[in-house]
Amino acid sequence: MHCARRFFEFRLARVLSLLCLVLLAGCKIGDPGSFFDEDKAVEQAFAMLKERMGDSKLRALSIVVTPDQVALRAQDPKDKRHVDEWRVSRVSMAGISWERQSGPDPVKLDLINPNLEDNLFDLDSVDIAATNKLARAAIERAKLEDTARVSRMEIVRQVYIIPAPASGPVRWSVSVTSDREAAQIFADASGAIIRADLTNTNRAKNLDLLQEIDQVAEAGRAFRAVLGEGPVLLKVNVTSRSVGFETNRPDKSYPIPLSGSLSAREVYTWNLNGLARAMGSVNADVAIGSAPYAPFGVEEIDWAILPKLVTAAKEKLGMPKGQVTDIGLSKPTDGAGQPLLLWKIEITDQNRERGFVLADTAGAIKQTMLPESRRKPTDWYD
Repeated sequence: MHCARRFFEFRLARVLSLLCLVLLAGCKIGDPGSFFDEDKAVEQAFAMLKERMGDSKLRALSIVVTPDQVALRAQDPKDKRHVDEWRVSRVSMAGISWERQSGPDPVKLDLINPNLEDNLFDLDSVDIAATNKLARAAIERAKLEDTARVSRMEIVRQVYIIPAPASGPVRWSVSVTSDREAAQIFADASGAIIRADLTNTNRAKNLDLLQEIDQVAEAGRAFRAVLGEGPVLLKVNVTSRSVGFETNRPDKSYPIPLSGSLSAREVYTWNLNGLARAMGSVNADVAIGSAPYAPFGVEEIDWAILPKLVTAAKEKLGMPKGQVTDIGLSKPTDGAGQPLLLWKIEITDQNRERGFVLADTAGAIKQTMLPESRRKPTDWYD
């Protein structure tokens, strides 16, 4: 009986295979595979949809790609108030797999920006051919500990809520997951990665930049790539979770109105997610009468020297088992002569006492502040 059943299943699979070869040229034996694993698979599915829709000038609301489906939501050219969904899905039965097209199906709209036209984009403005390359780059950017995979891609216009609902540029959103972690990678319309959300990764949860100082150099590279060189920096501060950059650039989007001698400056922060704008800082230099810090350029900073400075600071302070609790960089104007760009390395000992050193960009320690219990009345202090 068992043999007869296996023989029947074999003959059925063979018949279905022959039928597929006759009726469905795209049919194949075995697992259908993922759209993300095959080069040009998404591009070919997208071409099938465009041909089925019959209008190359259609405007899209969204494109969503999952391992087994490519879904396109596009404006109905016959009634521009409506949006329909078209799909190419990978299905399998009895060991036979093929791609099935479906649509149009009506879409019930629920938009943050209620103006439909603002949410649409031209299909040709997105480089669909970049899908597989972006999938690989997203996995590399996420750097999950276990085997990672792309579980979803979405292409839509970015939406802003403040000060009023509005639509921005077209963006890819790529979900990278493993059995224990997840990350969201964002790219522009061409597929170039512009930022990431690594909040739910083990790397981000365990991040301590003060103990992993070699990663701080990446912050400097990101700042340089976005804002360029030149004397725009006033202060750099490294904490366990991020690197902050205070600039002398006017912050024209500061949320609180300032008047008189007060103004706002742009501030940026970097962490594993990349470089981002932060709440600006208030500039009171005019009210104070002088600027406490002179500007400097990111190109003046030798990030590679930081690990050596930390070692030297612990030795100079007599805290071999101490931990770095703060790192700063600025060019104070309160000293004699020309302002000097100085690192400030703060060390906290096991008994919670703190001390710090000031060092120049070549690594030479200029001044030392011992813990309070070990200071003499003549010791220099900040």
